[in-house]
Amino acid sequence: MEIISKSKYSILFVLALIFIVRTFFYIQDKSVHFDEIIYPAAGYMYWTEKAFFINNETPPLSKLVISLPLLFFDLKKPDMSDLNKTDYSYQFILGDRFLKINKSCREDIILFSRLTAVFISLIVFFVLYKFVLSIADSVAAVFSVFWLSMSPNIIAYSGIANIDIFMCLLIFWFVCVCQIYLKHPTLKNSIFFGIITGLSFAVKSSAVIEIIIMLSFMVIHYCKTNEPEENAGIIDFIEMRFRKLSVSFIVALIILLTSYFFVGIPEYLNGLKDIASGILKGKTNIFFAGLYSMNGFWFYYFGVYLLKTASPEILLALIFIFYIFKHSILIKYPELFNFIIAAVIIFFAISLSNFQTGMRYMLPVYPILAVFLGVTSSFMIKLKGKSRMFLFILTLWMSVSSFNTHPDYLAYFNELTSLSADGKNNSNLLADCNVDWGQDLKKLKTRLNKYPNSFLVFSYFGNDAPEEYGIEYLELAPRTRIKLNPKTPQYFDKNRILLAVSKTNFTGVYYPGDMDLFAWLKILEPVENIGNSILVYDITNSKIALQKIIEIYEIQNKTKEMEILRFFLSKINS
Repeated sequence: MEIISKSKYSILFVLALIFIVRTFFYIQDKSVHFDEIIYPAAGYMYWTEKAFFINNETPPLSKLVISLPLLFFDLKKPDMSDLNKTDYSYQFILGDRFLKINKSCREDIILFSRLTAVFISLIVFFVLYKFVLSIADSVAAVFSVFWLSMSPNIIAYSGIANIDIFMCLLIFWFVCVCQIYLKHPTLKNSIFFGIITGLSFAVKSSAVIEIIIMLSFMVIHYCKTNEPEENAGIIDFIEMRFRKLSVSFIVALIILLTSYFFVGIPEYLNGLKDIASGILKGKTNIFFAGLYSMNGFWFYYFGVYLLKTASPEILLALIFIFYIFKHSILIKYPELFNFIIAAVIIFFAISLSNFQTGMRYMLPVYPILAVFLGVTSSFMIKLKGKSRMFLFILTLWMSVSSFNTHPDYLAYFNELTSLSADGKNNSNLLADCNVDWGQDLKKLKTRLNKYPNSFLVFSYFGNDAPEEYGIEYLELAPRTRIKLNPKTPQYFDKNRILLAVSKTNFTGVYYPGDMDLFAWLKILEPVENIGNSILVYDITNSKIALQKIIEIYEIQNKTKEMEILRFFLSKINS
């Protein structure tokens, strides 16, 4: 324990360096993720044209930060005059055209946009370290950073240029600052509280959850306090605190207005209206372990947590719960109770939502979890004996598991999934951002080189055109918001036909009324599981597969595609 305390800055430097190196190689390995296509282009248009109508359901700050490095490039803007600005696909098509028109620096655009997300992650680690240090000790703080920096889920979203890692930082920072303000309601803390609140609302409107967290903390503080001025009723106490927060609200409002350059507030209001309309009307298909729902599952996020959180983290979280009762850890570290409340509120809020797409909405829970794990790790070291040895095993296990995941962090599943019937490739457990966001086109192109003289049929989920990576294919029931322009290869001289299916499409979750579109693939064994997000099948000699694909094309009235598949089918029959 003394060694960790004395070498804390060296350890933190090593952890940060390892994280940066891993993330740097990870972001270069992946193609553009589903939502990621929006952010660089939208942010660039905000900076240069104040075009806040683009993706107006999401406030602009994260897009402004992500696109900030792009201002140092001489970039062209795509012509969008042929599209309706109110069309939901507009923002995706803009992103696609933005990358295509700037093809010569496409990789630089993606790299520098993603590096902003890496920088935000480092701020998460800094905030985590400083706050745990203030409530516990340096050992707990260092271990907190260790657990968070090794989390495959955190690494995954640290390499994606979108909103998720920003909200992870700001909600966690808010939880920390809220506790500091309630203890010491000074003008300085009030201003800082307003800054964090303003930044949160300038990133995402769902930051409204912070109000619920704040009210909960106020009630807890009221129940704990013995200050004479606060012997009034709880309503009076909350009203008193809100009056003191007037400076915070003004600061938050100024930051929100500034993020719109003081001219885009009408678009902010339109975005709120669109969000409200979506909540009232909109539902989306939800998939979990072979089950489908339009209304969500109450257990969905608990299931995602169990499947996608590293096993050592789950075990250490259980030890934390045990220590609450065995060693009264909440009495020794009372601030942890507020973190428990915040985690419960976040978990409860996302579980009530009909839009249960996955891990991205759970991300703010992980820094909170890291607080518990760090304090528990420090406590285990103090207990000595078997506790220290078990902690060493858990940290070693976590390190090995995390490194073995590289670079396929988004599609990470823990060891529990090996117990499932689908433990080999996890293709029937989760979908969307839990496993497949269209991120493995680069790897698909490389892997196809193993199969020369092959013809590819590809069912793609994502918004990054496969043809941009030199992939020649026949498209099959894609799920995308952009216009794909595949180059269909010659097929007469091909002696092999491959079928590649994005795992999200494999589940059928986004094929309403036809969710078993690819159910027949379950009887076939894939020859490749690319990045754990794309399954590749050799269907050269599979009559069933070829006939099923012909049926899909027949429903879509695609004559040319049917002709090609019948050519390969005739080879089997002959």
